[in-house]
Amino acid sequence: MLPDLAQVAAAGATALATAAGTQLWESAKNLIAGLFAHRGRRAEQNALDQLDQVRDRLAGAAPEEWEKIEARWRDRLEDLLAELDDSERDQAAEKITGLVQRVEEETGASVRTGDGSMAAGRDITVTAEGGSVAGVGRIDGGVHLGNPPRPGPETTA
Repeated sequence: MLPDLAQVAAAGATALATAAGTQLWESAKNLIAGLFAHRGRRAEQNALDQLDQVRDRLAGAAPEEWEKIEARWRDRLEDLLAELDDSERDQAAEKITGLVQRVEEETGASVRTGDGSMAAGRDITVTAEGGSVAGVGRIDGGVHLGNPPRPGPETTA
């Protein structure tokens, strides 16, 4: 059984972004563009052209730009998978999963996602404002908001 399509699309987009600037780029680009071939040669060529632009934009991109590009391709891959029939969808998901595995093996990066997790090919910035809590990872137990105790000599009762 293949993973959830959203997970496949997210991992595929992260693998694609991770492959940019590496020796894996051409094969990753061709594999992803090839998935659009069912829409016709023009759609496949359009994807190839857009992916070349992606590679150029990712070079030295700020984390926010990286996230936007990755999110765009995650959405595109998810939409693509959703429009395929079951057999085509399974084949496409297997190709994407194969790309993810290859990127992981050759770069040492982990690009898989699961329930309540995310995959990132670059930095993740987490911020909290106005008394909110932000965290990466799992929080078990309570979270207390407030001022910490003032430093000073320890007192015992």
